Amino acid sequence: MIKLSILFFTAIFLEVNVANAQETLQSVMDRGSTTSNDISFSIDGRALRINPGGWLSTWLIGKGYDLNLGDYTKIGVAGGPDYSNKGIWIYGGTGNVGIGTNNPIESLELGAGFLKSGHISFGHDIISGKGPKNYSTVGIDNHASFFLGSNLYISDDAVLKIAKNHSTLSGAGILIPGNGQENQGSIIFNTAVPANVIAETPYHSPRMIINGTGNVGIGTTTPDEKLTVKGKIHAEEVRVDLNVPGPDYVFEQDYQLKSLPEIQAFIKENKHLPEIPSAKEMEEKGINLSEMNMLLLKKVEELTLHLIKQNEEIKELKDEIKAIKTKL
Repeated sequence: MIKLSILFFTAIFLEVNVANAQETLQSVMDRGSTTSNDISFSIDGRALRINPGGWLSTWLIGKGYDLNLGDYTKIGVAGGPDYSNKGIWIYGGTGNVGIGTNNPIESLELGAGFLKSGHISFGHDIISGKGPKNYSTVGIDNHASFFLGSNLYISDDAVLKIAKNHSTLSGAGILIPGNGQENQGSIIFNTAVPANVIAETPYHSPRMIINGTGNVGIGTTTPDEKLTVKGKIHAEEVRVDLNVPGPDYVFEQDYQLKSLPEIQAFIKENKHLPEIPSAKEMEEKGINLSEMNMLLLKKVEELTLHLIKQNEEIKELKDEIKAIKTKL
């Protein structure tokens, strides 16, 4: 549609204005230039220039040669009296349309600017290094940092800022830091509760990250395990796969069960159970949930063996007392 519209408008423009000009197009081609009250024509190399006097722009129909494309034709309007990048161009060799560039290499290419549709904007300004500013944005910076967000835009060096003043749109979005930026190779999720915000205010509210190794951090941007959470977890159910054996070996005949006097001596000296980390160690290093559960189960099983042994001893004492009473 863009290509057809520009061609159609160009055709009408040439037909109307050439008809009103004081000289024919053939005379322009013969002489190289002409001027009427409202418009001027000139032939520059293999290009036809049409300068509407008061519009400060130039319509061009040009022919050229490219090593890759071969012969091509350019039709467009420049923002000045030359082949400036400012303007809209159709590249005849490929049919590509350029806005702000006179050498588009894609079907539609923006030279340095953004594409806006209502409250959403797309693109990258290669000159400023910034992404677009709108209530919804998709943009990158000069480091190829990618951002998709609400009422935020990506400034230079992967810095996020509030895009527009708003009473509740406090900003949220997904950032993928680019080359040489902090957390490069990660995906960072930013959120904020609704609040009044002011445009251009720096924004820093990372809530979750998936880093380059695949580790996930919630409440932290430096996860050291597959899932690192800084804060509380509320779950209906948690299932832990074991990487340590269950302690049923405690019930084997050859298991060396520590005696209660041995355990008592250890507790007196160390102030904690054998094999169980001290309180200080747990505070410093945390605990491995599966290992700790197995250690606690082991202690329950050892305690059960001690109770069974004590029960046998108590039964023997009762039998001895009963026998003594019978003799009396």
